[in-house]
Amino acid sequence: MFYVYEHIRLDTGAIFYVGKGTLKRLTASRNRNRYWRNVVNKCGGFKTRKIFEHIDEELVLLAEVEKIDQLKRLGYKLCNITNGGEGASGMIHTPESRAKIGIPHSKESYAKGLEKRKLLKISDETRKKFSLARAGNKNVMYGKTHSESARERISVARLTAPRVTCPYCDKVGDIANMSRWHFNKCKQRKHKMSKEKSPQIVTIDNVEYNANDFNEQEVAYLNHIIDLDRKIGSTQFQLQQLMVGKDAFLTMLKAELAKPKEVEVLN
Repeated sequence: MFYVYEHIRLDTGAIFYVGKGTLKRLTASRNRNRYWRNVVNKCGGFKTRKIFEHIDEELVLLAEVEKIDQLKRLGYKLCNITNGGEGASGMIHTPESRAKIGIPHSKESYAKGLEKRKLLKISDETRKKFSLARAGNKNVMYGKTHSESARERISVARLTAPRVTCPYCDKVGDIANMSRWHFNKCKQRKHKMSKEKSPQIVTIDNVEYNANDFNEQEVAYLNHIIDLDRKIGSTQFQLQQLMVGKDAFLTMLKAELAKPKEVEVLN
């Protein structure tokens, strides 16, 4: 059974959306357009009403088109992007349609959107709104505390997390936070890359590599090697100091043993 339904604002009681559906589509919040979501978020929810129901899907689609047209002529501001009549049940998209639908969801499209978000500047007023939206009982951890076992696991995870160094600002931290805020996202990256980079040649098994071309993971491994090499050098220096100290004490012991011993005379 198919039906035409209306969604009604909780704050004003006005109709803001008309749709065609079946089963639980009437009350579903998923797969709605952004205009519908904006209205629902603003007024805190919505009421539903079925206005027509029939077994013939084509007839229901025609009723949807008629209702949308009627409300628009009456001056209602609807969230419907189209004039209705689409969305036939069991419809299978052609390969060409699938390709067109896939474009906005491709990796290239996602990368472009990510770059746009990076350039987006959030005002202090907006930041304050974000903060208030997560304050008090709106925060997921409000009134909750971690158990002792959870705290211990978090502590161990942080203490044992691999430490890496950002190649742009030389900050050292665990790989999770560093990957989030540094490397290609580092604020010093543009400044440092604006200068001409001299090749940083790394020789491994008689093969030369330019460290400037390394990705984040390769840079992390290289930093570990450099850090361990420094520690090895420091340890070798300390070992030399210990050997010299040992030899000095051995020499002093021999000199002490070579001194004539005083014989105690018993009366």
